[in-house]
Amino acid sequence: LHIPLSRGKFVPGNMELLPATDDTKNGYDLAPMGLKVAADVVESLLGLIYLQFGYQKCAEISLELGLSLPVSDEDAYHAEDHPEVTTDATLLERVAELTGRDNFNDPSLVAEAFTHPSAIFEETQSYERLEWMGDAVLCLASRQWIFDAWPEMSVGDSNALASVFVSNEILAFQCVKIGLHHFINHRDQSLPSTLENYEWLIENRQVALWGSDPKKILPDVLEAVFGAVHMDGGFQAGQESVFTLMGPLIEGIKRLKDNIHHFKHPYTVLQESCGQLLGYNIVREDIFSRSQDCTSSQVWDHSRWRLPQADGTDFVATVQFRGKCVVSVIDPSKKIAHTRVCSLATGALEKYPKLVSRWTEVHRVILQHGSKKKMEEEQNEENKRRELHHRPLVK
Repeated sequence: LHIPLSRGKFVPGNMELLPATDDTKNGYDLAPMGLKVAADVVESLLGLIYLQFGYQKCAEISLELGLSLPVSDEDAYHAEDHPEVTTDATLLERVAELTGRDNFNDPSLVAEAFTHPSAIFEETQSYERLEWMGDAVLCLASRQWIFDAWPEMSVGDSNALASVFVSNEILAFQCVKIGLHHFINHRDQSLPSTLENYEWLIENRQVALWGSDPKKILPDVLEAVFGAVHMDGGFQAGQESVFTLMGPLIEGIKRLKDNIHHFKHPYTVLQESCGQLLGYNIVREDIFSRSQDCTSSQVWDHSRWRLPQADGTDFVATVQFRGKCVVSVIDPSKKIAHTRVCSLATGALEKYPKLVSRWTEVHRVILQHGSKKKMEEEQNEENKRRELHHRPLVK
């Protein structure tokens, strides 16, 4: 392990640790190992132990290394330490059906998972701690599933797929589809209309993966449910609850496993295909209507093209090439406007793939022309300096 971890120098063998000698040191730069590299090695070893021997053994090894992981589920949580809180029987039955956790040792955890911070007079605390725990449960479950299902997938594509699995858009969609949003205990007067609007949006607009801007309470509640199952039933129960509740999404991803790029955010796709060729901007509709970009541009409004209004209050997102508007989309939400304009531009590039090569050529010519002009200006300046230097002095 004294040899630097660089490709071509370090080759993992049978994990036998050999002492360093003068022969093994010869030819290698023995600079101190960086903290990031050391941390990555420890994390990789713990990941290998977890995959081969399970969580229990991984936790034991972690303790030997001085890391704070509970060795057993009993060390992590004691139900008798929490006050008795009544839980709605319908909610308990619904959560049990969705997660596969038939009998909760501490039903108050379910009530806690659905208690919004605005419910300040409730006996139970809000879902924030369980949501924090459930985020880790979901992250590990998704990564292990991807690791097992696609052993040849690159880390970049694995991250892209995992980001879909844990995204607010997916979790909020799933929360509403299975009806858990009806059980949220809150005192926020604006929340019912917000949730109704989102429910209407996904039912009537048939929005795609990245085409919505849901209230964060929806993914938070779903993650809190995973956290509740984990704290009540232990590590394995938490992992199984993710696979049970997220089953429809898992099946959908399996069907599209050969088209992983469909899961990437449209902005990421544009960046990968066009790099720095394109620019992006978001302004309010009334400001856009007075800009030069609007002289002959229409904006895409869900299902039709229209001119922006001088008194409009929505947001216009544009994709630009060399400062000129390529396509523009309007929406009440900044986030949705940006996502949809990137999606529209991505669709155009898929239909007309030669656009990228044309933009690249135009960009190259402009840069070349600019460099040539700059060189001419510098040469002129140099000629002037030489002329002044050699000019004879006149008495």
